[in-house]
Amino acid sequence: MNKISRFAAVLAVFFLVFGLTGCFFIGGNDPAPASDPTDMDIADAASLKTFFENGSENGKLTADISATDKFEVPVDKTKSLDLNGFDITVSQSGAILVKGNLTITDSSSDDLSEVGKVESTYVEGYAVRVNSGSLTINNGYFKSPRTALQIDEDATAAITKGKFEANTGIGVLEGGTITSMSCDVVATYNAVGNLGTIETISGGTYIADGFEASGAHSYGLWNQGSITTISAGVFSASTELNDYCAFGLCNEAGATIGTNLGSFYAFSGLGTPLNLNLGTITTGSGAHYYVNVALNTPQNQASETPLETTDPR
Repeated sequence: MNKISRFAAVLAVFFLVFGLTGCFFIGGNDPAPASDPTDMDIADAASLKTFFENGSENGKLTADISATDKFEVPVDKTKSLDLNGFDITVSQSGAILVKGNLTITDSSSDDLSEVGKVESTYVEGYAVRVNSGSLTINNGYFKSPRTALQIDEDATAAITKGKFEANTGIGVLEGGTITSMSCDVVATYNAVGNLGTIETISGGTYIADGFEASGAHSYGLWNQGSITTISAGVFSASTELNDYCAFGLCNEAGATIGTNLGSFYAFSGLGTPLNLNLGTITTGSGAHYYVNVALNTPQNQASETPLETTDPR
């Protein structure tokens, strides 16, 4: 077969193959990429339920949502929810139960007074409860009469920004873990209660202010577990009742805080900025303790870190 015949045969095969497949590649005319199928707009309770249980990986609220029962992230799901300035309100249970993996943020604003809110109005409810799996909060407002955020056994959470408001702001149960935390908490009884593990508190304000039951206590930070490092953060507790004790920090029997550079304040009542009779703590030179009354001798674990006498407020 001469060269011309061979060339003709090859050319025939070329057109036969591409004629059958229908595939021709023409530079500069590639089809435009399809829109991301993982983004989902969420405008009502039904679509939020679908998003968590069966829907896309990423969702964004486009309207306020009200429901009577909780929304649940199943064990095998990984979701990212943008509140986008809108609210989720649940009236007869907790608001969001996490058994899988959930990230919550709000892209609408950096101002915590303007971001979307996750709220349970039920008296025994929670805004978010991590029953297993993991939770990451990058922004948002979380509110409930009882607990704003609860971390159960074998669950983990990380908080880079957010506002939490409840009777108990953030509660970590035995076996639960917060890997990192920096946020704002306003509580009536206990800003942060830890029975599990908190690896790092890197900033934020944690305030227990307003609990008025006679003989009760309030805590900026109540630690019954392990805290590895407090590199920054302001913790305060206050009351106007004389028989009511306000603790900036209560470190219970067997509890530990590895390195503490936080600031702890107690105002009114039988205030103690630091209770360290039973637990152990390593206080760094950047730590601050203040109490505004001397009805009881404040318990300060380190003589080299004296109580401050100037009201920091």
